Amino acid sequence: MRASLSRIFLMLTLLAGIIISACSALVAAPDLGTDDEFITTPTQAAILPTINAASRDYFVPTYYYENYIRFIENSRIEKELVIYATLSPQDLDFVIQAFNEHFPWVTVRIEQMDAYEVFNRFNAEAQSNTPTADILISPAVDMWQNIIRIGELDGYRTQEEFYIPIWSKMAPGIYGVAVDPLVIVYNTELVTEPPTSMKSLAERTVGNESAYLRKIAVLDATLAPTGYFGTWFWLDRQGQAGWDILTQIGRTAPRQVASPQELLAAVDKGDASLGYFVPLSAIAVNPGAYPNVGWSYISDGQPLQMYMAGITNSGTHSNTARLMLDYLLSQEGQLALGMNGLAPHRNDISGARLFSQQNTMRLHFNDIENAVSTNNLIYYYFDDRLTEPGQRDEFLINWSLAIGR
Repeated sequence: MRASLSRIFLMLTLLAGIIISACSALVAAPDLGTDDEFITTPTQAAILPTINAASRDYFVPTYYYENYIRFIENSRIEKELVIYATLSPQDLDFVIQAFNEHFPWVTVRIEQMDAYEVFNRFNAEAQSNTPTADILISPAVDMWQNIIRIGELDGYRTQEEFYIPIWSKMAPGIYGVAVDPLVIVYNTELVTEPPTSMKSLAERTVGNESAYLRKIAVLDATLAPTGYFGTWFWLDRQGQAGWDILTQIGRTAPRQVASPQELLAAVDKGDASLGYFVPLSAIAVNPGAYPNVGWSYISDGQPLQMYMAGITNSGTHSNTARLMLDYLLSQEGQLALGMNGLAPHRNDISGARLFSQQNTMRLHFNDIENAVSTNNLIYYYFDDRLTEPGQRDEFLINWSLAIGR
């Protein structure tokens, strides 16, 4: 990675966070090498990257693989990186800008699509030997499980493995690069006492179903992957009590929508007064877009949508893909993700803030954990039931019955 003066804004922010945080000790990281062992040892200590003497004029942390330079040199030949993601180029603009400071020869092409289309398009192209994505980024847990099954996962183990939390390591070669809390939203003009849990949201409708008729907006789990996975993992934690809550909400004939943006627009305009399981990033990326929308964490089970990333076998820019995956999980990359409105998880940047309101990390995983407590966090994980024949259909039938579809 070439050192550059224009990187100073990122590094100063990072250093400020290290000074602010209690985790300011330098530690020596292990050499991860290139074998396939899957390390799961976390650390909370801060790492100050330094120039590796073997890396010549590139900026490479000393704890990276000794011959990492070969990925960089080979990337100069590839010159391109293709990413299929649920995130847009705007969602990743700070990441791409900073990545290109290190690797200015790389043209990064991000194609945004929904969580399932990421995989459906990749699979179709891979099977027909058509040029396709080098990296996939999506929260679709079941499709990641399928990618492993069909052998299309490269399995590259990041050089940052030692410094990311265990729960972000979904499988060898698949990493959660950031989380996005699914929150309750409300119209600030119509709701004076916002609910802070799904239980309290449902309780206010008891005996008042007619007053809330079509006034609660929900993501249609049959159409919106965010609604499907958020509901699946929340109910996985809550069990029958969760189904009872959804059934009570269903008595109000909720307004079912296909996207978070449609839900937020309905709440902002007052067509709905409440909604739930909405990605916080949809608000944080453009806070002025929905001036009448407030939000709250879900204290009786806070779903954390995980943006998972992995390198494909069928991509043609594997060296550059390794550079990007490592960058996304590095201190600087995590900080850049936070500046784009997502919640990074590396503990050694949790205190990083600029002294201005611009170009700063808006949210960190630790902020969410502190707000709702560790026990109330709901992580996505590889649940075998998601890929069992008939399970999805059965779940969605039960959801439709509960929600009054």
